[in-house]
Amino acid sequence: MDTNTHPPQDQNAELLHGQDVQNEDVEAQEFEEQEEQEVALLYWEAPSKVDHKRGRKWYLITGFLIFALLFYILYIGSWSFAMVLGLLVLTYSLTHRHAPKSREITITNRGFSYENVYTTWQQTNGYWMLQGPDYVELHIEKNIGPNKEVVIHTADIDIALIRQVLSMFIPEFQERKERILDTFTRILKI
Repeated sequence: MDTNTHPPQDQNAELLHGQDVQNEDVEAQEFEEQEEQEVALLYWEAPSKVDHKRGRKWYLITGFLIFALLFYILYIGSWSFAMVLGLLVLTYSLTHRHAPKSREITITNRGFSYENVYTTWQQTNGYWMLQGPDYVELHIEKNIGPNKEVVIHTADIDIALIRQVLSMFIPEFQERKERILDTFTRILKI
């Protein structure tokens, strides 16, 4: 009488069914973990602003305008405004001495990382692109933080690919245009 060593057939079926349920739970949990893993979809490095090519003509016109304004300021005797103009010229020449620094952006299934600052898709409103003469700028609008917009050139990345990836997570604002101040600085190359 060997009743303790082998369970009845019905009990074996229940054990196997319980094992199947456990396997399904493990598979579902593994699938959820894979879904939660962050996956890098796009990565590139590019400048965040245009490196304007200023020719001799630009420097001559700008220099003439500065000296004319300085002469007028000294003529009317506004020494404080002359100092402000001098500081503006000095600040501009120091900040624009080098080409714009290259920035990194990584776009993932959960958000994006720009210069090692991570932003989730829930913290963004959408994106838009600006076509320049020889570049395309990607603008991603954020709804939190002090910097409400991330701007980076698309470099050699296909624009259609960027649109395809970003449109999976956030809407594209096709009606957005360049701001007036940005247009002004682009035209004047400042």
